[in-house]
Amino acid sequence: MTLKLHYKKTGDGSKNPMIILHGLFGSGSNWNRLAAKLAAERTVYMVDLRDHGRSPHTDTINYDLMAEDIKDLILTFGLKSTTVLGHSMGGKVAMTLALNNPDCVSELIVVDIAPVNYLNRHQDVIDAMLKLDLSKLENRDDADALLAIENTNMRQFILTNLVRGENSYEWRVNLKLIAESINVICAFPDIKTSYTANTLFIRGGDSDYISKAYEAEIKQLFPNSQIETINNAGHWPHISHPADMLSLLEAVA
Repeated sequence: MTLKLHYKKTGDGSKNPMIILHGLFGSGSNWNRLAAKLAAERTVYMVDLRDHGRSPHTDTINYDLMAEDIKDLILTFGLKSTTVLGHSMGGKVAMTLALNNPDCVSELIVVDIAPVNYLNRHQDVIDAMLKLDLSKLENRDDADALLAIENTNMRQFILTNLVRGENSYEWRVNLKLIAESINVICAFPDIKTSYTANTLFIRGGDSDYISKAYEAEIKQLFPNSQIETINNAGHWPHISHPADMLSLLEAVA
């Protein structure tokens, strides 16, 4: 059954349409700033993946299902020659889509993630979210003070998921399912095929998500790929270095 994902569409240029997929605990709106720039030359779709943002909550989350969601979206839109960009978890969705359905993706862009299994780096954040007593929150300042995430930028990012419900604040993401499925999210599907169209990997120079050790695996699954590094950037180069990111993206067909 097709899952009706929430998305925002902007732009109407002559370049290939671009679908942008966000990372864990994110939403399509994380890319508003860059999408506004890209929209001068192409149509951009910023998608909320399942169990994130304003898209439906489900009882199962994995990369095969998330890739099928995006495939259905592409078919529903009737898109041709589609560029798919994904960051972190969204990058794994984009890679899975391209490997399983290469006809749906004319060009692939993967931001600071590799097609490998990672250790769980998110448990502290998940535990902090689960421990926050939402029923006691009077306002967002309370949440900011009580959410036990020391890094200010990460805490503010996570709090973008806090919304006012009918009776109390609630998490917009499907936190229970994400907590239960975090090892699946940190892994990558065992796919034996390769994607031979143009693929651009963009890594942050200060990030270790695309290390030298992963380059052989990248080349095996994506033989026509190149890796560009944004110096002094971490895991969110589109946030910290938007001009450098835009320069790379504007060179894409």
